[in-house]
Amino acid sequence: DMNVLSRIISRDMGQHNRLLQITVSVQDRPGSLHTITGILAKLGANVLEVMHNRSFSSVPANVDISFLLEVRDEDHRLQILSGVSDAGLAVEER
Repeated sequence: DMNVLSRIISRDMGQHNRLLQITVSVQDRPGSLHTITGILAKLGANVLEVMHNRSFSSVPANVDISFLLEVRDEDHRLQILSGVSDAGLAVEER
């Protein structure tokens, strides 16, 4: 069953630190999502899921964008977190 196989692979990736879930808070204006995905692409992160949420941001003019990312290893995870932060974006690992 392909669904079962998919779940097994996802769990294994999570257990081996190959998945990273982050939320980035940015100003709610055109191009914000593009900016973040450009940074993630340069860092070599594979985007598996995106959730663009305007309703629950703690800052009224901001939007929280959550990503589920595939990473190579722990060093790559740290590189992504610091790369997003170094770009001046508020990032939180989930």
